[in-house]
Amino acid sequence: IWDWDLQTNEVYFSQRWKGMLGFADDEIGNDFSEWEERVHPEDRERAKSTISAYLDGETDHYELEHRLAHRDGTYRWILARGAMVRKADGQPCRMVGSHLDITDRKMAEQQLRYQEAQLIAAQKIQQHLLPRGAPDLPGFELAGRVVPAQFAGGDHFDYLSLSDGTTVIIVGDVSGHDVSAALVMASTSAHLRSFAEDHANIEEILAHTNSILARETDDGRFVTLFALQLDSTQRTI
Repeated sequence: IWDWDLQTNEVYFSQRWKGMLGFADDEIGNDFSEWEERVHPEDRERAKSTISAYLDGETDHYELEHRLAHRDGTYRWILARGAMVRKADGQPCRMVGSHLDITDRKMAEQQLRYQEAQLIAAQKIQQHLLPRGAPDLPGFELAGRVVPAQFAGGDHFDYLSLSDGTTVIIVGDVSGHDVSAALVMASTSAHLRSFAEDHANIEEILAHTNSILARETDDGRFVTLFALQLDSTQRTI
């Protein structure tokens, strides 16, 4: 709880108010500067303008999310709410309100934004790795599409053109349905494409890819993968 005298700039800060910032009751004075100097530099102007807008009647309520310096050197996110008291002539003379520590909520929101950014990045990587179109093979009709069940996952397909003129159709799925599954599939795709440039034997390509993946994935994940080698001239698979 806080109670601000707008005429004298004296503020009553409750014991709990001070304790939220790591201070004892006798370690914080009763001046407005005790709050003002603890406001995070990036929040200071916004905080002042929010107070001024409320006192000037530009807004009908006072609510402010801002950071205050804690004794341990960190900052705590605070939700401040308050209401003004007017004199008989209508001029504001006091503001009374409360502070609520919302640091945990803010940290959770920050983590959620970070996870969303990871998902977007994984989705873009996954979309970029998918083939733009099917190869044109006389006498054959090929088509492929991935529709993820979630934002990003381990589903994948591809067409590999080998040096002997054959085409390998890849359909794969990584265990799990999250960002890490998408990244494992991205690695799988990269290894397959890399080995396909130098090898025409599908067994060697799969063996090399499997060997590397076995070393890269140590958390119990695995890839189920189907590879079909199509020789359009001999019309064999």
